[in-house]
Amino acid sequence: MKKYILMIAALFTLGLATTSCDTMTNEPEGGDKIGDMAGHWEVTVDAVDEDGNVLYEDPYGMGVVDINTYATVNDDTDKMWLYDGSFYGLQLLVPIKLDARTFEVTNVPYDLAETGNTTLKGKIMPKAGRNLHGMPVDSICIEATFDDDPNGLIWRYSGIRYQGFTE
Repeated sequence: MKKYILMIAALFTLGLATTSCDTMTNEPEGGDKIGDMAGHWEVTVDAVDEDGNVLYEDPYGMGVVDINTYATVNDDTDKMWLYDGSFYGLQLLVPIKLDARTFEVTNVPYDLAETGNTTLKGKIMPKAGRNLHGMPVDSICIEATFDDDPNGLIWRYSGIRYQGFTE
C-alpha cells in the first residue's frame, strides 16, 4: 500500500511541476503603439536663447532630472503624455508625429491644475546619445517656454533614455 501512495504522490508532483511552469500567455507580443517614443529620460535643463545658445547652464543646480513620456490609456498613435515631476511640473498630453518622432504644443496648460501655459517643441532621436559606457542610446530634446516664468526664458531639456547605470 505504501508503494502505491508513493507512486501517486510522485505522479501528482510530476504533474504539478510540468503544468506550473507553463510560460504561454494570452498577451500579444510588443508594447504600446508609440513604441520608442515612450520612455524614462534623464535630462539636464538649461536656459537658452532663440538661437539655442546656452545662457545659463543648469541655473538651479538640479543636475540630472527625470522626465517620462508614455502612451495614453487608449494607446493612441497621435498623442502621448509628457511628465516632469522635478523641474516645472509638466503633466500634459502632447500631439505627436510618430514617423518623425516629434511633438509640439502651443499655449496649452502645462499641468492638470492649469497653473499656467506652455509652448514646447520636442524630438526623440534614436541612438543619438551616449550612455556612461559610450554606447549609443536614444536621446530627447525639448525646448519650452512658460507664460508664468518671470524671466521669460526658453528652457531646454536634453538628455538620454534611462539605462539603469549610475555614476
